Amino acid sequence: MPPAAQTKTWADLLACPACRAGLNESATELTCRACGRRYPIEDGIPQLMLEDAKPPAEASGSGSGGRPTGKDSGT
Repeated sequence: MPPAAQTKTWADLLACPACRAGLNESATELTCRACGRRYPIEDGIPQLMLEDAKPPAEASGSGSGGRPTGKDSGT
């Protein structure tokens, strides 16, 4: 096999702990391709714990577009 076909990063081997989909890598976090959860990378180590993940609604920045939490319903 050509060397380029064997080139994979560690992110290519990891999966989202919540839904088992693949992850996209950035400098500071891994983002699930399916559910949108974001996992921080601290000191070069991915923190793939569900309690460390940022939910998809938080990933959008505005909080809209995600599932309602009921926290701000006022009831």
